[in-house]
Amino acid sequence: MQLIIRPVVTILFIAVFFLTDVRAVENASRGTQFWTFQSTGITTLGTGTSLGIGVDYNRHIFSLRSSATDLRPFQDTWDIGLLYGRSIEVNDYYISGAAGFGMIAGEQYSKIHGGTAEGSMDNMISFPVEGHFSRVLTNHLALGLYTYLNINTNQPFGGFGAAIRIGKFN
Repeated sequence: MQLIIRPVVTILFIAVFFLTDVRAVENASRGTQFWTFQSTGITTLGTGTSLGIGVDYNRHIFSLRSSATDLRPFQDTWDIGLLYGRSIEVNDYYISGAAGFGMIAGEQYSKIHGGTAEGSMDNMISFPVEGHFSRVLTNHLALGLYTYLNINTNQPFGGFGAAIRIGKFN
């Protein structure tokens, strides 16, 4: 589990805390970009998947995404969240970080919090965080890495994996 958490936290730290004003390498008013994405990779509870949609308006990101600790969406432990964040573009590379509010549901595992019984858990409020690092290959396709954490009091989880973004990029 520590093998997964350390890279996830590092990528999120870079994405969230270093998204500063870099007018020297990017156009300050680049307009609106929008996309849908899908990511498959490793989570704290095994293999997992994430999918979502996003809008980037002048480096302000608004996204709706869901992540699951299974290759099928909304299976095992899963969340859905509405996030806000910031982004930068350097040449063909896109870096973003976002945080927000969400809901977690699905299965609960006692191996995370020793005394809690396994089984289905009640829906509860959570705080999702995400980071994208991708290379924009065309005006409509980007490939890269996606990482996320879901912070809550019952079943926190996170992961990272390969991602594909399809949409309108400037």
